[in-house]
Amino acid sequence: MPNATGQSAAAWHHRDLARVSRRLHDRIGPSLCAAGLQLSVIEQFVAPEPGSDPAEAIAGLREALTESTQEVRTLSYLCDPSLVSRLGLKAAIGYLARVVTLDPGDLEPLGSLKDEAAEQAFFILRQTVLYWSESCPGVEFTLDASPRSLRLRSSLAAPDDVSELIQQSGGKVAEDRLSASLKVAAARGGSR
Repeated sequence: MPNATGQSAAAWHHRDLARVSRRLHDRIGPSLCAAGLQLSVIEQFVAPEPGSDPAEAIAGLREALTESTQEVRTLSYLCDPSLVSRLGLKAAIGYLARVVTLDPGDLEPLGSLKDEAAEQAFFILRQTVLYWSESCPGVEFTLDASPRSLRLRSSLAAPDDVSELIQQSGGKVAEDRLSASLKVAAARGGSR
């Protein structure tokens, strides 16, 4: 394996995320859909009486399959390193809001940002809120967008390593660690 340092490590990380995204999308998602179709066949064959134990079991299994399919789809998108360049920053934030308690607010000021600065901002935002929510159960986030930045507000203070990640990426963290700002456009306006 090549020496995985600096940009090389980032490239390998990018490839790993892309591989996970493809497997979720191309293999696991279709398998769950096929299981749903098989369940429909079983349901027609068995034809349980409404309200019976078998009918309740089938309904529970259908609900679990539906939730699992949606979760796999969301994770597939969140793991995709090209999500922002394909769909834009607004759509990427929408997928993130499906897995953490995040009120994205009005994202219209972002326009259709798909550039490298937007990708980097989303990468840091995703890492930040996923780790923050795992470290601080019950945390809630609100996002304020402008054409040049994102301001993330939280109900609980950021863990030290989250603050450090944001600052190392060029973002700013409030002294109380309840809010942070990330640049989403290049210094000269970025692409829209």
